Amino acid sequence: MIGKTIGPFEVVEQIAKGSLGILYRAFDKRMRREVALRLFDEDITSHQEAAMQFAFEIELASKVSHPNICNILDVGTHGHQTFVVMELLNGMSLHDRLRKEKTSIDQALDWSRQLSEAVDAIHSEGIIHGFIYPRNVFITNDNQAKLLDIGLSGLQSGILDSILQS
Repeated sequence: MIGKTIGPFEVVEQIAKGSLGILYRAFDKRMRREVALRLFDEDITSHQEAAMQFAFEIELASKVSHPNICNILDVGTHGHQTFVVMELLNGMSLHDRLRKEKTSIDQALDWSRQLSEAVDAIHSEGIIHGFIYPRNVFITNDNQAKLLDIGLSGLQSGILDSILQS
C-alpha cells in the first residue's frame, strides 16, 4: 500500500495495525498536508446494514470539531474498503506516555479537563464514545490531549458484529 494513491491521498508509511484495519501516514495532494488515513478491513463494511451503521456513526462524528478531538477530515471508499482521513497527530498515546515518564498531578488534571471538554463536545452531538481508555487518548508533543476513534464505538463494542451475524 505504501506509495499507492487513494483518491487524493498518497500513502507514505504504515503507522499502526489494529483490529479495525491499518492506519497510514498519507499526503493530501489537494490540501498539501500530511494526514492520517485509516483503511478499514473489508469485512467490516461489506455487509449492507453494517456499512449503513458505520456511515451513520462516521457522519455524526465528522460534524464534531474540537481542539481535544482527533477530527475527521474526509471519508471515502477504495475498492471494497472504507477509509477515514483524520488530522495527523505527533506524540504518543496516553498509555505509552504514562509508561515512559512520570506525570505530575497538575499535568494529569489538565489532561482530564481537556478530555472532559472533548466528551462534552461529542455528547452535545448525541455521540457516546464508550471506549475511553489510555490507548484511545493521544498526547501531542505540546501536551494537548486528543480523544481518538470518535464515531467508531459501534465497531469497537461489537454492534456491527451482531449485525453481521444476523
